[in-house]
Amino acid sequence: MSKRPGPDAFHTNPTPRCDILLSPDLPENLRDIDDFLTQAATRPGIAQSLRESGLTIAQFITILKAKSQGKWLYLHYVLYEIEHGHRTTRDFNRLPNGLLDYYIKYWEQWIIADNTQWHGVYLPILATLAAVKEPVGAHHLNSWTGLATTLIEQHLEQNWPHFIAKSRHGQHTYYQFFHATLRELFEHAVDLQQQYSQYTQLLSIFKTAYREAYKRILQSLCNDLASPSDESMRRDAAFRLIRMDWLRHRNRIAPADIERQLEAIGRYVDTNDQRQYLIQSIDVALGMSADERQRARLLVYRAALNGQCGETDQAEADYYAAERLILHAGQLPPPVPEDQHILARIYLGLANIHSIRAEPADEAAPADEQEVQAALRYFEQAASAANAFGRDPQLQITIQKELIYTYALLAQWQLGEDTYRETIGFLQRIQSQLEPTVYARLQAQLLEVASQLYYKWALSVAAQSHDLAHDLLERARALAEDGINLLNAAFDRTGDQELVYDRVLAYINKGDYLQAIGEHLGGAFAARSAEARTCWEQAREQAQAYDFLDMVDLTNSRLTHS
Repeated sequence: MSKRPGPDAFHTNPTPRCDILLSPDLPENLRDIDDFLTQAATRPGIAQSLRESGLTIAQFITILKAKSQGKWLYLHYVLYEIEHGHRTTRDFNRLPNGLLDYYIKYWEQWIIADNTQWHGVYLPILATLAAVKEPVGAHHLNSWTGLATTLIEQHLEQNWPHFIAKSRHGQHTYYQFFHATLRELFEHAVDLQQQYSQYTQLLSIFKTAYREAYKRILQSLCNDLASPSDESMRRDAAFRLIRMDWLRHRNRIAPADIERQLEAIGRYVDTNDQRQYLIQSIDVALGMSADERQRARLLVYRAALNGQCGETDQAEADYYAAERLILHAGQLPPPVPEDQHILARIYLGLANIHSIRAEPADEAAPADEQEVQAALRYFEQAASAANAFGRDPQLQITIQKELIYTYALLAQWQLGEDTYRETIGFLQRIQSQLEPTVYARLQAQLLEVASQLYYKWALSVAAQSHDLAHDLLERARALAEDGINLLNAAFDRTGDQELVYDRVLAYINKGDYLQAIGEHLGGAFAARSAEARTCWEQAREQAQAYDFLDMVDLTNSRLTHS
């Protein structure tokens, strides 16, 4: 059976929704605990303990249900202890009241058993696990506590296995607390002191240990972030600092260090969520800083991140705010050469914003001329400021590298071959001052720009060929019609008939010129396409040598299509 094709209207009923409020004291949860404990009472270790204490199963369930306050994790810990002989059912009435009370009393027993080991070994391991907030290997804990790896593994795997969750990553075992509540005991010890006033001294110890561990980890990660040789170590440190929300302990970090660390972390962020975290961190740093120049630098950094997130209006506002701060600071003697460097970055950022706004949505459409001119104006201001800042050659080169790429992009939009060639010449003049990898990357970028230029010029030639051919064809037809009219008018003039007919043939034969013109323009199109292909292949060779092939692949698809 068949039917004519046509739109099908599908009706779907709304998905049934059932909202459930999860709470430890819900009747359903308490019934589940009853069933669970009834079965748990039959386990060999627990059943034997009940027989020895004379406690009935009903009493066992009633006491545990009340002491656990409906928390399953509490039951998990207590039943583990009974089954492994660490606790008996004889002292059930002295069980801790709730999960946090359980943790406090549990660790209190470890302190009583060996106070020296507690402060020298146990507490540093626990506080470090709480502070890091994610799975870590024993080798990490060794680095952050100074304790032997074997000793750390012994306690985590043999003494506290019911508190620890393990996972495997490559050749290493990674550890973290089984549940977040144990970490919260250390992290929120200050808040708990009011609730558990009888344990004020112990909670104070937890608080101090947590802060010291946090400080050690931050210092270690900041050192890793500054490592000159190990790229993977720097990347790992950057993301750990983000996940640890490192600026929460900003009172322990000098403002100058925060600025440096923010920029170091920024080299490794690649998602908008991570950029938003950095933007929030910069907001915090701005609130800490009273120095106009530092605030300007932070605003420039925030503007760049906002630009990467597509928030060009916010980025523009940050650049202007930074410019005002620098110009105001520069009014006071003595002059600071670095002001020109910051202004160069500001104007370069504004040039990039206007470049983005100038870029046409459609490749065939022209760029916004007003925005292009604004971008060029700011580009020239950036170049002027960069040239005025000559104190630090490395910073000068950094500005030059950014200017090269911006200049190349502007050349691409304006289809300016002269501008492109000037940029290539400038790059070649400073080649000796650049690292080979940096030079190769810039060269590949410029070659890709060149391939796009030639591609657009080739399309322009093709369009010119089509338009010119169409124009000449119309002119030939018009001339032929004129000739026919002349022929008809002279039909009775036999003496002139042959002459007029020859003229008409000559007009019609004008069409022969179309093929010659088309071949000429077609040759120009092929030449431009070949140049574009050559530039793209050179860019790809450079990119392949330094592993950034994705940068030039888009041009290939365009050239193939052409």
